[in-house]
Amino acid sequence: MINSYLNHNFFILFFIFIAQLFAPKIYILNQSIATDLFLVYLTYLSTHNSRSNIIILGFMFGFVQDMITQYELLGLFAMTKTSIGFILGSLNNYNKIWNKKIKMLFLFLTYLLHFIISSYLMYDRTLTPISYILQLSFMQSIWTFLVVCVINKFILIDNKIIN
Repeated sequence: MINSYLNHNFFILFFIFIAQLFAPKIYILNQSIATDLFLVYLTYLSTHNSRSNIIILGFMFGFVQDMITQYELLGLFAMTKTSIGFILGSLNNYNKIWNKKIKMLFLFLTYLLHFIISSYLMYDRTLTPISYILQLSFMQSIWTFLVVCVINKFILIDNKIIN
């Protein structure tokens, strides 16, 4: 039973790894937005696992994402995914208490914080204005939240993120 559960999760993680590697960028208003599938999967796992497991998984997902996307800033996504894993760990603690609107607001604000931190550290602040970083983070948060909503509505049948 446990072995099949681990094989199932390993298959999903391998699929997400390949999808993240080849995920296309979306261009909106001269800005490119990439789908952060590791963050979406971390959100899903946060509804079924403890906070400490999500923190460890967040670090591992972030480190893998650092190796895939940007080796110049090694550790950036590991740090942000670890801190967001801590915040997303609250989703499991309050899953039965919070209603749907509060969960949606919590997820959107968590994504916004993730993208603000990672964008702020990724771009050179002497050349990139803060307004650009905030605008890009807001658009990435909306896109990631929409992806989570679509997955929640059409793919997840029993184990929904937002119910």
